[in-house]
Amino acid sequence: MKTPTIPSHQRKPWRRRDGLGRAARWVLRRRHVLMPTASFLAGCASYLLVERSAALAQGVALMVLASWCWILAEPFLAGLLHRFSNGRVSPALLRMVTQSLHQETLFFALPFVWAATHWSSGQPVFLTLVILAALATTIDRIYLDRICSVPWRALAFQAFCAFVAALVVVPLALHWDTQQALRMAAGLMLLGLLPALVQALRHLPPRRWTMATLVLAALLGLGWLLRTGIPPVGIQSQQMRLTEAVSASLVPGPAVQRITADQLRAAGMHAFASVRAPLGLRQTLVFEWHRNGQLVDRIPTTIEGGREAGFRTYSRKQRFPADAVGHWRVELRTADGQLVARADLMVTA
Repeated sequence: MKTPTIPSHQRKPWRRRDGLGRAARWVLRRRHVLMPTASFLAGCASYLLVERSAALAQGVALMVLASWCWILAEPFLAGLLHRFSNGRVSPALLRMVTQSLHQETLFFALPFVWAATHWSSGQPVFLTLVILAALATTIDRIYLDRICSVPWRALAFQAFCAFVAALVVVPLALHWDTQQALRMAAGLMLLGLLPALVQALRHLPPRRWTMATLVLAALLGLGWLLRTGIPPVGIQSQQMRLTEAVSASLVPGPAVQRITADQLRAAGMHAFASVRAPLGLRQTLVFEWHRNGQLVDRIPTTIEGGREAGFRTYSRKQRFPADAVGHWRVELRTADGQLVARADLMVTA
């Protein structure tokens, strides 16, 4: 039996458009899973491409920076959209875009923050904050109902996202060191919090402005003192050891964890480190020698990024006190005190 044909004027039009619409609705329903996964994979890819393809990694980082600019302009864009659409376009559309960009920023930064975290310090606390903030963007009941529903919470969350984005993007795309990146991130965070601070001062009587200013200054000072708990994003220690010798080709000898005081004074000690950093980044680090918790010596060094195996450097210490017995610890830190690596040595009589 011959199958009847449907006249062209009776066929359903835009069948392809209906398929695209169904695909778009499928993506929107699953954006809470797809967007974080794509952003996290983009961050992992950029982290792996730091040495191999600096231009591509910088391009991805600049895309994150552009999305952050959208986040800053969201209030202005919402007003324009409402004005030109006469209220026909819901502000929820902009909130959804901003939520997706927050997800992109945090999940993109997560591999870099994770890699730079030193687990025997206070840096895992900051990593936990980044993870919790990233997860919060995937849950509407938390992001929309708890964070975005209160203006100061939304501004604080946005400022935190800007802080994290700057920590990652500045060393990767601009080749600034971690000290400059940390200061720029702090400045951007304060800029993001400025509207909330101004609004809070408006609701306070003038006689309390002085007290509020002092409290704010104290909080800022405390935050700056706690900067050592922030991982040096972009820098990762590949190896750190104490050894009695380092060859001319920068190959370290066997690691030493225990030595007598006489051997230490006779041969001295080398603190060897291999540090991974983005291509084009030039960073000053400091070897800090501690004895029984007391700082004894600080020896600066400079590394350059772009080597997959890490930039190799070392610090040699020859002058030790007559009574060198005790627990020695060498810490490799940034100029701002962010911990990169550490190694321990027990000196016996």
